[in-house]
Amino acid sequence: MMTGRRFLIVNADDFNLTPAVSRGIITAHKEGIVTSTTVMINLPSLEENAPLLAQFPSLGVGLHVNLTFGPPVSSPDKVPSLVDGNGQLIRDPKGLAARARLEEVALELTAQRKRFEQVFSRSPSHVDSHHHVHHLEPLDRIFLDSCRKWGSPLRSANLTLREKARSLEIPTPDHFVGDVGEAPYWSEKNLGATLESLPEGITELMCHPGYWENSSVTSSYNIQREGERTALCSPGLPVILNTRGIILVTFAALEKSPPATSRGMEI
Repeated sequence: MMTGRRFLIVNADDFNLTPAVSRGIITAHKEGIVTSTTVMINLPSLEENAPLLAQFPSLGVGLHVNLTFGPPVSSPDKVPSLVDGNGQLIRDPKGLAARARLEEVALELTAQRKRFEQVFSRSPSHVDSHHHVHHLEPLDRIFLDSCRKWGSPLRSANLTLREKARSLEIPTPDHFVGDVGEAPYWSEKNLGATLESLPEGITELMCHPGYWENSSVTSSYNIQREGERTALCSPGLPVILNTRGIILVTFAALEKSPPATSRGMEI
C-alpha cells in the first residue's frame, strides 16, 4: 500500500431487519457515504427488500450472520442449541458461546451463506455478524475456518481477531471504528472528527442508518438509526474526504491491497 493512502469502507449493518431500516441504508448510500451493507438473510421480508439492492450495483453486499434473532435458516431441530422452544434463535448474545454447539453454528453459518447465494446469485462481499458474535471464542474458529475455505473477507473489530484472520490469510481491514449506544453513535460531529483523524490503510466504519417506524421488530437501536442516517448524509462530509485524501471503497479493495503496517483505531 502506498504510504499516506487512506481508504474507507462505510458498512451499514442490518439490511433486511425491517423495510424502514433497509430503505434508510439505501438512502445513506444514494445521498451519503455508505459504500457497503450486510444482510440479515434469515429474517422475513427478504423478497421485498432484496430487490432494492439490485438497483445499486455500486453498493457492496455482504452477509450479516445472525445467530441471535428470528428463525434459523436451518431446520430448528438441526440446531437445538441455538433455538428456544418456539424454534426461534435465542436472543442472548452474551450466552451464545457457552450454549452453542460448534457443529450447529457451522451448519447455520453455511445455511445462511447458501441462502444468500440463492437470493443474490453471487457470493457475499464479506462476512460479519449480528452483535459481533464471530469475535467470541470458540465461535471465532468456525467463522475463521469458513471464511478461509470460502475466500471471504471477514470483519475484525479488534486486534485479536484481526491477527487470527491475517495468520490464515483471510482478508480483513486494517482498522475498525463504530459502536452503538443510547444516542446515535455517529453524529455529524463524531463522524467528522473520525474522518479528520483516519489512519493510513483500509478502515471499516460500521454504522446503523435507517428510518424509524413503529415495527413489531424490537431493537434497542431503533430511533438512533434516524440520527445516524442524517449524519452519514451530511453535506460537509465530501469536503473532509477530499481534503484528507480519503477514498471510499468496498470490501473488494481488500483483494487489491496488502495490509497496512500501521495500527489504528479500535473499539
